[in-house]
Amino acid sequence: WKGRRNISYQSVFEENATVDKEVCIDWKKNVLQAVLEKYSPHDIFNADETGLYWCLLPDKTHAVDGEICTGGKLSKKRITALVCANMTGTEKKPLFTIGKFKNLRCFRGVTC
Repeated sequence: WKGRRNISYQSVFEENATVDKEVCIDWKKNVLQAVLEKYSPHDIFNADETGLYWCLLPDKTHAVDGEICTGGKLSKKRITALVCANMTGTEKKPLFTIGKFKNLRCFRGVTC
């Protein structure tokens, strides 16, 4: 039923950035291409940070109609990780993590 009517199970996002799409398309075609032509794909890197709430329970669930679903207090235990690799995928930098403590208890005994 969901598939036939294009219905999916999603979270609601709080913010939505409003950017002129024409400006983005123009920048990609003209400015970005000119910059990328100066470098080899091996020398172009992309980095992104992500957060991991390692004690947080899921915020969605399936439930029977009429059943009341309640949760407890949300955990704020989090680590931040930076992931970085070059455009060709041949050079991947080690995962860089930022946490509150030097050695997190949840990773005690875990070897990488």
